[in-house]
Amino acid sequence: MNTSKQVNVMIGFLFLSFIAFGAYYAWEPSREAAATEEQMTTFAARGATLFVANCRTCHGLEGKGPEEGGVGPALNTPAFLLLDKDNAFGLPPTPVGEVTQIETFLTNTIACGRVNTFMPVWSQEHGGALQTIQIEYIVSLITQGRWDLVARIGHEHDEELGINAEEVVVKDLSALSVTTNNCGQYSSATASALRSRDPFAAPGAATPPPATTAAPTTSAPVEGAIPIQIGEFFVRNGTSAPAGEVGFAVTNEGAILHNLRVVRSDLAADALPVAGGQVDENAVDVKLRIDDIAGGETKGGQADLEGGSYVLICNIPGHYQLGMYASFTVQ
Repeated sequence: MNTSKQVNVMIGFLFLSFIAFGAYYAWEPSREAAATEEQMTTFAARGATLFVANCRTCHGLEGKGPEEGGVGPALNTPAFLLLDKDNAFGLPPTPVGEVTQIETFLTNTIACGRVNTFMPVWSQEHGGALQTIQIEYIVSLITQGRWDLVARIGHEHDEELGINAEEVVVKDLSALSVTTNNCGQYSSATASALRSRDPFAAPGAATPPPATTAAPTTSAPVEGAIPIQIGEFFVRNGTSAPAGEVGFAVTNEGAILHNLRVVRSDLAADALPVAGGQVDENAVDVKLRIDDIAGGETKGGQADLEGGSYVLICNIPGHYQLGMYASFTVQ
């Protein structure tokens, strides 16, 4: 082959190489995106399978918690939804720091359980049943919001085993154990802020914190205080008191942590506005807060109450929906 032909062949090879590399670089981003989407769907499906096998009894058939009769809080909520850059809502992606915060909270909760609740330790590292990668799968399911997979896999699972779906969610709380120790704990304020997160808020907009008005808080029970009994899942009281300075002595007869809110409202006791799995304290008039009442403990508080209708509630997520409310009248 003469020199001229050799040069032409080399030019031809170079031209074909440029075309090949150009096609590769043009196609590679879409290939990576498709591969990532497939991997995320796989993770979510594995998480859904684990959720069906381990989590539905407390968190509901589709993760809606108390709405489905579950004793655990809702996980099927926008609060835990993380948005990627190509999300279906056309919104900006969730900031990296927020992604880390939500994933860490969920991972910690599943791995370590929650003290004074029915949430057990799941991590094998701490004596539970799940491997680290299995916990990651469940977190992926929750943060992707793939509850359609839970519904489908749950239906297939129940049909195959001949299980009545209505019997999946536990009704007898005596069958559950209260977690008394764990490997990590979030404060109630931090957990509440994360559970009330709004991923659809405008970029940079902060989620409104729980109401922190000047409502009196916990103190030792005062003489003549009205005795209130709370527990799983009830609030019992003397129904009324005269207007003026009213004291409450709240005894937790249950096994898990509760609190008490005295809410001034003309609404029915079971009709208070709810957001993030609990009564929205920004939307009601809270006159008294008594926090973190452990099982067997009595705490007190007092407030100046005018005549009218009130509701006494426990506002730990999910507890109000499970029946922890009672009407109260100030004459």
